[in-house]
Amino acid sequence: MARRNWDNHKAEIERLFIRENRPLSEVIGVLASSHDFHASKAQFERKLKEWGLRKNRMKKGDWKVVSAKLAKRKRETGKDYEIYIDGVRCPSPKVRKETARHSYVSTIDKLRPPEDAPSPATPAIVTILSPPSCAAAQQWQSELPWFKFLQNIPSDIVQGKRSLS
Repeated sequence: MARRNWDNHKAEIERLFIRENRPLSEVIGVLASSHDFHASKAQFERKLKEWGLRKNRMKKGDWKVVSAKLAKRKRETGKDYEIYIDGVRCPSPKVRKETARHSYVSTIDKLRPPEDAPSPATPAIVTILSPPSCAAAQQWQSELPWFKFLQNIPSDIVQGKRSLS
């Protein structure tokens, strides 16, 4: 398949496979049916590897660091968190599962005196944020173009008491 054909569909492939977390077989089907783009699973896998698009980019050590950061955050501030990996929000159940899986500390390690080493750096692809407050969500919604448009229409038109003509 020509390189240009792949490049034309790269954004769509990334959106379906990474952002929407669809399985590769479904991505292949969507591109075949809606874009008449036919390629084998092996071709897709080769292109995904070439572009560096992977679903599970976090390694065991990365999850250990994230687990330590979250535990420290909870201990010191008590705040909740949202994790973003490469700009995509990671669902809370996945974060709980992965941090529980990779943050095991043996009893011997727990009994050792703590080292005075600084905490490790958060992996570059990870962002840890506080979830937005309800007020922030309401502020964001009021900034949407539709709500701004509604604010500029006289209230009697919105309520149906007067027509636009």
